[in-house]
This record gives sequence, structure tokens and C-alpha cells, in this order.
Amino acid sequence: MRILNDTGAGLRVQVKAKGTKKPVTKPVAAHRSGRFALTLRASTRRKLAATLRRKGMATYRPVVTITNRTSGIKKTYKPKIKVKRKKGT
Repeated sequence: MRILNDTGAGLRVQVKAKGTKKPVTKPVAAHRSGRFALTLRASTRRKLAATLRRKGMATYRPVVTITNRTSGIKKTYKPKIKVKRKKGT
């Protein structure tokens, strides 16, 4: 997941999603983007793998909460993540 900081000051951002192991906190410099890698739980990974085996494509819609640790502001998003099976598998 990539987050863009379009403000003039650096900040610390915490990203957590439903079904992930633990939240990830990182600093993001001013006018830069930060990359956050969230690890899914094994049960969610198994469900996605089973759907990929059956259909070849799966859609995952987690509830993602982004917290600005500097100011305390929280925002919630529900992105639509599409996962496709590798070709030749």
C-alpha cells in the first residue's frame, strides 16, 4: 500500500487493516510517498488461494484504517484489491 504525504511537514503514519497480523508505523517525509506492506493472516491467505484456484481471480476488500500519529487524525478506507493467478499455473 502506498500513501502520499502532500503536506509541507513530515509525519508518522500507522496503517492497519482488518485481517492483518499487526499495524505498521513509519515516518513519511514531506511531499513524499511511503510504502506499507501489510501481512495477511494465514486464514485469509488460504481463502484467497482457494478462490484463485477455482476462479483465477479474487477480489479482496479490507477495511484499512490510516492514523496520522503526529496529529491523531484517523481515516478509514475500503479499497478494492484484485488478485490474479500467475500465468501457467
